[in-house]
Amino acid sequence: MDASHELRTPLTIMRGEVELALRSTKDPEEYRRVLVSNLEELVRLSSIVESLMTMSKADFSQEDVQYEEVHLKDLIAELYEDGMIIALKKHIGVELRKNEDVVIVGDRLRLHQLLLNLLDNAIKYTPEYGHVYVASERQNGFVKVEVRDTGVGIPRNELKKVFDRFYRVDKARSREMGGSGLGLAIAKWIVELHRGHIEVESEPGKGSTFTVYLPL
Repeated sequence: MDASHELRTPLTIMRGEVELALRSTKDPEEYRRVLVSNLEELVRLSSIVESLMTMSKADFSQEDVQYEEVHLKDLIAELYEDGMIIALKKHIGVELRKNEDVVIVGDRLRLHQLLLNLLDNAIKYTPEYGHVYVASERQNGFVKVEVRDTGVGIPRNELKKVFDRFYRVDKARSREMGGSGLGLAIAKWIVELHRGHIEVESEPGKGSTFTVYLPL
């Protein structure tokens, strides 16, 4: 699946709905439904374009990276609060199990993007009343950041592909949830930008764990 397909799909949906709405007079509520649907597709398009721009910069080494000392404990605490807000609608419990006071050298904006991607993904693929757990700790010269969920999980034969661009395990479900298939590819790029690595473990029906290792 390539970028043109990702961009074409929401455009096709918007065009089709508008054409149908113009064929005959509709009541105000029907027009409102079309506008709401089009707004959702526009939001999806904006997200895809932004992600594509990020990956394009990565491809041509044009990334604007500002390295500085980052207090990871404070950053994760902020993300934990964001996660609770995102999870509220689905009644998902977000728990910060451990958050060691660690300072690393990195780009705070990119690190925020990395961890928010993982947290948002965990919430997105966890059913209502599930749980998401976040933890960070020192380990062998690295800080280990773990995001674990009780979601739908990923089949073993799909695990090696989840960081590929535009790859989605369940394409229908991903599209319904607003996924572009670029979030994990961007996460992997940011981790490697910081000389770290990312791993995933998962079991269908029980959940997934994404673990990031960043050098101290």
